[in-house]
Amino acid sequence: MHLIKISYGLFFTALILTACHNNAGLYRSSEQAKYSITIGIESEGQVVEEAQIDEAFQLLKSQLVNYGIIYQSVEVAPDQRQIVFNIIGRLTAQWEDDPGLDYYLNALAGRSQLEFWETFRNIDEPVKLLLGELVKKYNIGDKLIFTHSPIYPESVYPSAVIAEVAPEDMSLLDSLFRQPEVAGYLPLDMVLAWSFYVVDSPEGGAFFELFALKKTTEMGPFLTDSEVQSVENSATEEPGMDPQSTIDIVFTPEASLILANKTRQLAQDSNREIAILIDGYVVTAPQVMSEISGGRCQISGNFEVEQVKKIRDRLKLGVLPFDLKVVEAVKL
Repeated sequence: MHLIKISYGLFFTALILTACHNNAGLYRSSEQAKYSITIGIESEGQVVEEAQIDEAFQLLKSQLVNYGIIYQSVEVAPDQRQIVFNIIGRLTAQWEDDPGLDYYLNALAGRSQLEFWETFRNIDEPVKLLLGELVKKYNIGDKLIFTHSPIYPESVYPSAVIAEVAPEDMSLLDSLFRQPEVAGYLPLDMVLAWSFYVVDSPEGGAFFELFALKKTTEMGPFLTDSEVQSVENSATEEPGMDPQSTIDIVFTPEASLILANKTRQLAQDSNREIAILIDGYVVTAPQVMSEISGGRCQISGNFEVEQVKKIRDRLKLGVLPFDLKVVEAVKL
């Protein structure tokens, strides 16, 4: 295996030439750049494989495409440890304003966080006590729709979704739940989280789902992106249905054992749910019907194809064995 330390100006130069020939619609050397963003590579002196460096550059390049960013050039700084992106703007309609520096920083420096949590259920005593206290104290009973059985409306059925909230009320309740006083009502091992997207209700309407996550480690989740070995995306098809985009995760051997043990325990405990979060929002919370062995899982949801590509690439950036950090970002 060929290993190199981070001193690879010529290597990056070759990649840059390749990048300039691709994505011709986004590369425009004749136009004036409006922003300059410098991304530094920090490895704490560790040896990095050439293939990993190549992957980092390709991921950053794909971010330009994913976010529709028009660029004048991508250059290696003289110290050979930084990449400078000279950005013209974003592909937008004529009436749309430039999204600003934060948009480009988010595209190039942003990385998504992946977390796997145990969950409380709506029928668990801590959840019932919490919701009762919040409704009583803050008079929010008219804004929380409690999850009931679709067959027997008067009864509650076990679910990781502890309540549903109309989109127009979500911001208000989110602000309320973040207040230190409200946090004091939560058990020490509980964290509230919202669904990643609005969910259609069988009875009509659309809602955000509210989950109660269960801390099982010092940080909370029992697995994170730091234990991920690789991330890809694919599409699944079922007869009579549109193709569904998915994110495919492969864990490290150590994490695979944790996943197998955890899912075996949850399957034996009334098939409890696992909540899978991306950037703090629950994308799915499936019931665990049996042990998940082999260290692989597939995340599905109401994803659009372009959304999956963005998430995949941001997760891949997080899996790299070195950090990519913003050194400088200026408007020219």
